[in-house]
Amino acid sequence: MAHKRLRRLQEVAPLLRATQLATEVAATVFSVGRRRILFVVALVFALVTIAPGPATSVMLSETAGPYEVTVGASPTPLKVGQGHFSVLVQKRSNALVVKDAGVTVEVTALDGEGPALTRQATHEQAADPRQYGAWVTFEAPGRQRVAVNVDGPEGPATVEFNVTVQRDFPARLVTYLGLISIPLGGVLLIVYWLRSGDGGDSGYPF
Repeated sequence: MAHKRLRRLQEVAPLLRATQLATEVAATVFSVGRRRILFVVALVFALVTIAPGPATSVMLSETAGPYEVTVGASPTPLKVGQGHFSVLVQKRSNALVVKDAGVTVEVTALDGEGPALTRQATHEQAADPRQYGAWVTFEAPGRQRVAVNVDGPEGPATVEFNVTVQRDFPARLVTYLGLISIPLGGVLLIVYWLRSGDGGDSGYPF
């Protein structure tokens, strides 16, 4: 009786070893696949949702009366919606920053009718405490004339320049595209890896 049981164990031993090996391989593949999927989803999500904020570009830097006035705008190009202007005022004689001036930003549409928009620029609205900042809402695309008026301790000054405001994508559409791109990008990358096979040490962090 014992001899028969031993023989049966010997007969099924290869099957047991094969089953154990298959289980270990499946677990390894699942683990790697799961890490790949998590890595892909995290990567695509980061690329879609983590984007740098709008940078400020210098639109004008020139001498105006007793001052050197530098004006920046963001985003660039300016788009329909909110735009931000930053103004740095310096004395022309010694380049010292003027922090006690009165500064306004006046925007006038050149392609249509309508009143000019005037906004008071303050230090509280600027990212840099040495500058003056002002938010302006653009209702429509087109050419705009921007006038920056400075009323400082050495007298008044004004600088002007033109900008073109562009149309912007609706915020809801941008959100939908971002949500769609997350699973779509992950699926495409996973399919690519599956079709290309395991090339050994791929250099990826998983």
